[in-house]
Amino acid sequence: MRWTVNLNWPIIKDRITIFPNHEGYPSLENSKDLYIMANTSAVFHIYKNFIIKPQVTYRDNNNPPVSTPQLPVGTTKHDAIDLITFGYSR
Repeated sequence: MRWTVNLNWPIIKDRITIFPNHEGYPSLENSKDLYIMANTSAVFHIYKNFIIKPQVTYRDNNNPPVSTPQLPVGTTKHDAIDLITFGYSR
Protein backbone atom coordinates (compact mmCIF):
# COMPACT_ATOMS: atom_id res chain seq x y z
CA MET A 1 0.00 0.00 0.00
CA ARG A 2 1.16 3.56 -0.69
CA TRP A 3 -0.08 7.10 -0.14
CA THR A 4 1.28 10.14 -1.91
CA VAL A 5 0.79 13.90 -2.18
CA ASN A 6 2.33 15.84 -5.09
CA LEU A 7 1.58 19.52 -5.54
CA ASN A 8 2.82 22.24 -7.85
CA TRP A 9 1.67 25.44 -6.16
CA PRO A 10 2.53 28.78 -7.79
CA ILE A 11 2.52 31.30 -4.94
CA ILE A 12 3.37 34.29 -7.14
CA LYS A 13 2.91 33.59 -10.84
CA ASP A 14 6.23 33.32 -12.74
CA ARG A 15 8.18 34.21 -9.54
CA ILE A 16 7.75 31.64 -6.72
CA THR A 17 6.50 28.04 -6.89
CA ILE A 18 6.35 25.52 -4.03
CA PHE A 19 6.59 21.76 -4.57
CA PRO A 20 5.56 19.62 -1.57
CA ASN A 21 5.92 15.93 -2.51
CA HIS A 22 5.27 13.34 0.19
CA GLU A 23 5.08 9.53 0.10
CA GLY A 24 4.27 6.97 2.75
CA TYR A 25 4.45 3.19 2.73
CA PRO A 26 2.61 1.53 5.64
CA SER A 27 3.24 -2.16 6.23
CA LEU A 28 0.35 -4.54 5.67
CA GLU A 29 1.89 -7.02 8.12
CA ASN A 30 2.56 -4.68 11.05
CA SER A 31 0.69 -1.38 11.40
CA LYS A 32 3.61 0.11 13.37
CA ASP A 33 6.02 -0.27 10.42
CA LEU A 34 6.02 2.86 8.27
CA TYR A 35 8.38 4.43 5.73
CA ILE A 36 7.85 8.14 4.94
CA MET A 37 9.67 10.39 2.49
CA ALA A 38 8.87 14.12 2.46
CA ASN A 39 10.46 16.31 -0.19
CA THR A 40 9.62 20.02 -0.06
CA SER A 41 11.17 22.59 -2.37
CA ALA A 42 10.56 26.04 -3.78
CA VAL A 43 11.71 27.67 -6.99
CA PHE A 44 12.51 31.39 -6.98
CA HIS A 45 12.95 33.07 -10.37
CA ILE A 46 15.54 35.73 -9.51
CA TYR A 47 16.63 37.29 -12.80
CA LYS A 48 15.41 36.46 -16.31
CA ASN A 49 15.77 32.65 -16.47
CA PHE A 50 18.02 32.20 -13.43
CA ILE A 51 16.53 30.33 -10.47
CA ILE A 52 17.34 29.42 -6.88
CA LYS A 53 15.84 26.23 -5.47
CA PRO A 54 16.04 25.45 -1.74
CA GLN A 55 15.00 21.89 -0.95
CA VAL A 56 14.55 19.71 2.13
CA THR A 57 14.22 15.93 1.88
CA TYR A 58 13.36 13.98 5.02
CA ARG A 59 13.10 10.19 5.28
CA ASP A 60 11.80 8.28 8.27
CA ASN A 61 11.92 4.48 8.53
CA ASN A 62 10.87 3.14 11.90
CA ASN A 63 12.07 -0.37 10.97
CA PRO A 64 15.42 -0.04 9.11
CA PRO A 65 17.42 -3.11 8.05
CA VAL A 66 19.61 -4.60 10.76
CA SER A 67 23.36 -4.23 10.25
CA THR A 68 25.45 -7.41 10.56
CA PRO A 69 29.24 -7.93 10.33
CA GLN A 70 28.74 -9.60 6.93
CA LEU A 71 26.41 -6.85 5.66
CA PRO A 72 26.99 -3.42 7.24
CA VAL A 73 23.88 -1.62 6.05
CA GLY A 74 24.43 1.85 7.49
CA THR A 75 20.74 2.75 7.38
CA THR A 76 19.34 4.90 10.17
CA LYS A 77 15.79 5.63 11.22
CA HIS A 78 15.90 9.29 10.19
CA ASP A 79 17.68 10.99 7.32
CA ALA A 80 17.54 14.61 6.18
CA ILE A 81 19.12 16.34 3.19
CA ASP A 82 19.20 20.13 2.78
CA LEU A 83 20.05 21.57 -0.63
CA ILE A 84 20.26 24.98 -2.26
CA THR A 85 20.75 24.86 -6.00
CA PHE A 86 21.28 27.61 -8.55
CA GLY A 87 20.29 27.10 -12.14
CA TYR A 88 19.10 28.36 -15.47
CA SER A 89 15.65 27.52 -16.80
CA ARG A 90 14.47 27.96 -20.37
